[in-house]
Order: sequence, then C-alpha cells, then structure tokens
Amino acid sequence: MKHLLLMRHAKTEPGGGGRSDRARRLTGRGRDNASSIGTQLLQQGLVPDLGLVSDAVRTRETWLLLSEAAQFDCDTRFESVLYLAPPSAYVKLLASVDEAASSVLMIGHNPGMEQLVRGLSGKVRHTADRLLVSQPMRTGTLCVFEVSGRWDELDAGASELVACLQP
Repeated sequence: MKHLLLMRHAKTEPGGGGRSDRARRLTGRGRDNASSIGTQLLQQGLVPDLGLVSDAVRTRETWLLLSEAAQFDCDTRFESVLYLAPPSAYVKLLASVDEAASSVLMIGHNPGMEQLVRGLSGKVRHTADRLLVSQPMRTGTLCVFEVSGRWDELDAGASELVACLQP
C-alpha cells in the first residue's frame, strides 16, 4: 500500500504591499503550524520518499519547517506547475513519479488542493475526516491517503482517506 500526503501550505501573511503573491511568506502562526504537522508525521511514522512542492515561498517554507520537525530528508522537487494549480496538474505530476516511491508528500495551494482532496475522498476511514473534507481546507491541513495501485492510475476508487492532520 502506498501513501499520498496532500497538504495545503501553512498560514501566510496577507497579499498586497507591492509583493507578488508567489513571494508571500509564512506568519509566525504558520511557521508553528508547519512544525506541528511535522511533529505529527514523526509521531505517526509517516516518512515520504519524495516531496513535490509548489515553488512559491510559502510552500517552500512549509516544506522546510515540516521536514525539520519530522526529521526526514527525502528527495524534493520544487515544481512551478503546482503554483495555484488545478487538481489535474497534481495528478499529472504524480503520474510521473517512479513506482519505487511508496510515499509522496505534495504541498500546494487552494482551491486546487482542496478540490483534489475532495475528489480522492470517495472512501473515508473515519467519520470525523469525512466532515473535515466537506468544509473549506484550512491552511496547514494535511490529508493522508492509502493508495492501492500505480501512481499513474490514481483516482477516488484507488484511494482511501485514512487521516487528516491539523495543527
């Protein structure tokens, strides 16, 4: 069984102020939240083989803080295609992942990340998680899916939502 970990970046500073959206940074709360999720991953023994992360500043910072707290050091790819991407872009990128990878963590943005999580949540192990995915996806939320099958065959029928971690 493979694991797909889907995360919306942690809390960011407001847009505007002459800075591009792509350059927005995490707030203090966002930094704490990213570390909190990393600690939860460490406690649950969820260690990805590969990180696929949007190249925006806020997603890079989320990745750095999360991976430090989780004490893992895996291959990481910062992908411009994930910046404000629709669900299809995540799925297409995941289809290119080597089948030897048994766990992949993707960090991206709404609304695409939330739509992807909902689209893959055909089977949900815990009632509380079903309720969570029916609501807007808060910053810093990470959803864990078990995936049966190949990365290039990902769909709701081949995945089950097994946990939602929140800071």
